[in-house]
Amino acid sequence: MDVASNKRVLVVSTSFGSTTPVPMQILERNGCEVVTKKGPHSEQEMIALIPEFAAVIVGIDPVTERVLCAGTDLKVAAKHGVGVDNIDVDACTRHKVLVTNVPGANSDAVAEFTICVLMAMVRRLVPAVNSLAEGRWAGSRFIGLELSGRVLGVIGLGAIGQRVAKRAQALGMRVIYTDVIRNPEFERSQGVLYVPREQLLCESDFVTLHVPAIPETRDLIDSKALHLMKPSAYLLNLSRGEALNDEALIQALREHRIAGAALDAFRQEPLPRDHPFFSLDNILLTPHMAGYSREANERTSISAAEDVARILRGDAPLHSLNMSTLAKKSEIGATGG
Repeated sequence: MDVASNKRVLVVSTSFGSTTPVPMQILERNGCEVVTKKGPHSEQEMIALIPEFAAVIVGIDPVTERVLCAGTDLKVAAKHGVGVDNIDVDACTRHKVLVTNVPGANSDAVAEFTICVLMAMVRRLVPAVNSLAEGRWAGSRFIGLELSGRVLGVIGLGAIGQRVAKRAQALGMRVIYTDVIRNPEFERSQGVLYVPREQLLCESDFVTLHVPAIPETRDLIDSKALHLMKPSAYLLNLSRGEALNDEALIQALREHRIAGAALDAFRQEPLPRDHPFFSLDNILLTPHMAGYSREANERTSISAAEDVARILRGDAPLHSLNMSTLAKKSEIGATGG
């Protein structure tokens, strides 16, 4: 890789470097000129911002074909996070733009937040707090559930799913899981049970999603899946909004076909204020904050900055989603293939 003559870096992620100055120091120490225009931004806004920058560090801001056409000097699109569903990786590859992310940096934060939301939901913490703030002392109205002895169904046993399973077991829960790839070693060492997805939906008291946004997971939880769940069961989605069919969930919650849901990720972000979710009283909504611990933010920001610096100084990044593809294309071009 060649050293970049242009080292201008555009930061649009809202939380990049918010808990430590180290990421900015890394970029500046490597000769980068950093311009901060925190979003989230629309595609049109990104098109206006991106010209003359060699790198962009994004949160949920779109990096599309049109954005890439405007960013003629762009060398790297760095995701300040894990999921890159807002980045058109194929288009980046066509434009010879490296895509980086920070896998695993926020796994503990998301796992802990999952348990936090689970407990808040079953103990009715939010309505109890709101009730007291309104001047009512009515603790006996908010009778909740104990988690010990309940069944947690984990859909997606990756880094986050495994951490959720361990924490749930520490609370006395029985954990079952489903995934496209079984993990026999984790099953043996942790005592979790693999079951088909339909069985998981039928048996779980709580179903939690920890899947990426890929075509195979789109509408993973639809009307059919929700009909399989117990009327007393709760659904948690702290992964990607595309995994859940909004209309099907709204209907299920309105008809009380499941007890409740907690969502931290949505198909459209920010979530519009007139979205039907806000009219439901058996749903807990948070603004895609599961990965926002101080420690996770530091790890994520530093990792993103280091990969941007490495690329602009001519070194290979530590975490790239398309570097091998770009290398193959370069080899084909060099041989005239």
